Amino acid sequence: MAPHATGSLAGGKSQFLHRVNERQLVLDAAAYADRAGLWVGNKAKVPFESPVGVHAGTGELTNVVNVYRNRNGFVHGAPASPTP
Repeated sequence: MAPHATGSLAGGKSQFLHRVNERQLVLDAAAYADRAGLWVGNKAKVPFESPVGVHAGTGELTNVVNVYRNRNGFVHGAPASPTP
């Protein structure tokens, strides 16, 4: 998740907030997606109760994380479009 933890939107990547442990957050999001049946193919959108990042396209705070799982079971995540 390094591209999403630089602290700058200049690279065009959504960013996790500095107070967020992005590795643990993504693992927790993947586990929640498993329990809640949120996976659609290899992607899940997981909402949180408070903001976890900033969306690169809009600059808005977001409480949603996109989680991706590869065929080996490894996960990657990034802040997603905010929920309305």
